[in-house]
Amino acid sequence: MNAPFREPASSRRHFLRQVGCGLAACAAGGFVPRLLAAGPPEPRALILIQLEGGHDGLSTFVPLEDEAYYRLRPTLALRRRDLVVLDGAAGLSPAGRGLEPLFKEGKLTVLPQVGYVDPSHSHFRSAEIWHTASAADERLYSGWLGRSLAIFEAQARPVTACHGGRALPRILVREEDLAHGGRPGPGDLRRPLTQAGDEAAVQLAEIGERAAGGAATELYFVAVPGFDTHFDQADRHAARLAATVGALRTLQRRLERRGVAERVLTVVFSEFGRSVAENSQGGTDHGDSGPVLLLGPRVRGGFRGRDTAPLDFRRVLATVVDRWLQVPPIAVLGRHYDQLDLLS
Repeated sequence: MNAPFREPASSRRHFLRQVGCGLAACAAGGFVPRLLAAGPPEPRALILIQLEGGHDGLSTFVPLEDEAYYRLRPTLALRRRDLVVLDGAAGLSPAGRGLEPLFKEGKLTVLPQVGYVDPSHSHFRSAEIWHTASAADERLYSGWLGRSLAIFEAQARPVTACHGGRALPRILVREEDLAHGGRPGPGDLRRPLTQAGDEAAVQLAEIGERAAGGAATELYFVAVPGFDTHFDQADRHAARLAATVGALRTLQRRLERRGVAERVLTVVFSEFGRSVAENSQGGTDHGDSGPVLLLGPRVRGGFRGRDTAPLDFRRVLATVVDRWLQVPPIAVLGRHYDQLDLLS
């Protein structure tokens, strides 16, 4: 996931041609003049959180009336009486109880099945696909958030980017990084968080105290390890979920206490989901689609896309890039994706 990374030059040239055509189309369609006519866009903060290892959505959001869930998980299925009922179709794991108030306040959107066609079950490759917004059969160098950052800089819009961990995450890699051996150059805007060497909860606490504090758009990325639950999943997943949900709820309440929550959107994803059936070791194996969560006062809360085929994750990205970052999605993703009704 981290730089340096080199891809076939032909793949990169092809993608850059697509992006160039997208920018030209946006300009011809009036996107840039409309932005300028409306004045500078409102500065906002976007917080991206990756649950590394493959988050088992069915151990977080339980389908109440799906008998196959109970049949295929004879030891892992959560009992109905222990669940926190969110609506008539889904219950929340007791370990995720901290999400209940946000759900009932309309500040949590749950997309239960998000993925891509021909999914890879390799942690590295699938995370690479999510970070670069590539198709399963193509290789891209830069991350989609890095491409967004480059557009902000090209438009002279104030922007900062921070990440947990010392190494630059793939999602923030820009095409320009090739000139510096795949690493940030002098004066780069991307910085590790002050608490980058600490656990994710501490990193999110720092973000909660600093996000949306100035006139620049702010981009954050944090990785939360520990969701690769091949064995003894019941206790391991519950402990990891409880810690993560506690950090998320604390993050949201800190933003609200500071009066900046309206300008902050948090998106939680994982590189893939897990198998519906449990395995012989009391765990689950790598699966395909998994849940994506959106948190904040500007989301259209509740479950979305529950009764449809799995959603392409790039539709979620297109929505966030356009509706939240106010950047033309085709310039970031290289092609058009239908957006979703997720943000107000």
